[in-house]
Amino acid sequence: IACGDGASCTGFGSPPKALAGYHLYSVDADHLDIFECSSEPRRCPGGEVGVCAAGRTGIACAECVAGKTPGNDGTCTECSSGDSFIFASIAAVIVLIMAFLYRRVAVHDGVRMKQEVLLSITTTAQLLFVLQVSAIMSRMVIEWPEPMRSFFSFISIFTFELKFFRLGCVTAVSELTTYLLKLAVLPSIILALTM
Repeated sequence: IACGDGASCTGFGSPPKALAGYHLYSVDADHLDIFECSSEPRRCPGGEVGVCAAGRTGIACAECVAGKTPGNDGTCTECSSGDSFIFASIAAVIVLIMAFLYRRVAVHDGVRMKQEVLLSITTTAQLLFVLQVSAIMSRMVIEWPEPMRSFFSFISIFTFELKFFRLGCVTAVSELTTYLLKLAVLPSIILALTM
């Protein structure tokens, strides 16, 4: 097996080992893939094939095992009873907001929005989009100079991290599902502002 970036090969028939920040994943005994854990290097401590931080599994150690939720140090921690309460509370608030917006639209269906309101909503939506793209750019592996480093640190809230919701404690959530939910946040905000 050829030794690629992110792996250490001692040779003499011994399998390669992943360096810290990389994950060796094996589909079968004859094929190894090396994945960089760029979004959270602490997820991948390196070592033998399949080694992940505590409570993590999957390609690039991206998922938490059942009953655990992402921690702040790259590991996954046990869910507590309060984690389900957080999710249920946020879901209830979202349902109430949607009911309020529906009621508002149903009552004011015949009323046309003024151009100023429409312009401010469009401007706000564009500003949120630019901030979200900038926040994503800040995650690139680039040594940003000041004041860009401070700016990117400030706007990181617009990446819409869903760790706070602790979805993994309520249901199994893949990285794809998390990504799709993040994509849905901005259109949802725009939709709520336009109603």
